[in-house]
Amino acid sequence: FESELFGHERGAFTGAVAAHKGRFERAGTGTLFLDEIGDMPQRVQAKLLRVLEHGTFERVGGERELAADVRIVAATNVGLERAVAARRFREDLYHRVAVLRIHVPPLRDRIDDLPLLVDHFLRAFAGRYGRRIERLTPEAMHALADYAWPGNVRELRNVLERLYVEATSEVIGRSALGEWEQERDLLVAGGWNVELRDPQRSEERRAGPACSSRWSPSHDEY
Repeated sequence: FESELFGHERGAFTGAVAAHKGRFERAGTGTLFLDEIGDMPQRVQAKLLRVLEHGTFERVGGERELAADVRIVAATNVGLERAVAARRFREDLYHRVAVLRIHVPPLRDRIDDLPLLVDHFLRAFAGRYGRRIERLTPEAMHALADYAWPGNVRELRNVLERLYVEATSEVIGRSALGEWEQERDLLVAGGWNVELRDPQRSEERRAGPACSSRWSPSHDEY
């Protein structure tokens, strides 16, 4: 991970047969997106802090100081405040990255986005697989809306891609979700608690109008 961000010199470690430019070097004066920054190892956090404070870094195994003038956009699905309190995330780095924060609620709290997300992914898969699925039936959309989506938009995308690959017609119906629901229920029984939705809200969703189908990030803070 450290090598991927900051690069390495030839012979810096086993397998480093050539010098490698890291993400900071390749970003130049552009923008670098760091996903899941809350899980970053402490050693890498220290080097990142140096970049943010002084605009310099060294490749792994190198001694030459390199300059960095990069805009950082970071995302995390864990509360950085809790990570700081638990000493998993550096407090000084927290104050450097928490300049402008955008909180994106989990998918279960913005289930009205579901139709737009579905439409977006269906269009994306059409380009990838060279065929088009027009829509999901209202019953299939209601089934998706009644799920808590602990994996947020990434999980939704994976489920939709699976349905897309398995589909044999231009419309995906409720029955196509059966196998996924069985696997999901077994997984929940094994320890995942996805009963996060309010029962009354779920009932209202079931009685509401049919959905048609966008893309937006998962439950992250930037």
